[in-house]
Amino acid sequence: MMDRPLYNAGNTAWRITVAIGIAQGKKIFCFPWKSNSFLRTLVYTLERIAAIIKENGGILLLPTENDELVKHFVDDVVDLSHKTYYEIEELKKMSYEIEVSWDEEAGVWCGVCDNIPLALESNSLDVLVMRVKTAAPEILSLNGEKSEGVKLCFKMAHWEQVA
Repeated sequence: MMDRPLYNAGNTAWRITVAIGIAQGKKIFCFPWKSNSFLRTLVYTLERIAAIIKENGGILLLPTENDELVKHFVDDVVDLSHKTYYEIEELKKMSYEIEVSWDEEAGVWCGVCDNIPLALESNSLDVLVMRVKTAAPEILSLNGEKSEGVKLCFKMAHWEQVA
């Protein structure tokens, strides 16, 4: 038996991991993203690996730059280009951080968010949170932004001198 780390196996590591996975009854295999220039050197190996996985009732997830190298031996191609990025950006737009702090001089809680824009005060933290939850969607709507499904993260800072 050879005792050497798997990372020293080079491109054979792809075949070894599939063999180990099949021996352990695994059905889903996911390879790391590699550039097309790297995948070109492995097309034959990947074609054989995909066939073996399929013969054993499994599926192979193979992220790639485009489908030109793999479309002749895969069953399906899922194009994720740009969609994921835009969906994440859309979610970011719907999430807002509200900076909450205590104004000692005025004796009120302050809630501020430049991205909405919003600035509210209240002498009760609970009332401030309620007011922000009511006002934020209204302000966003007035500014032509999406107001349904908005997530608010309240970040609080309360400083006191203790000695």
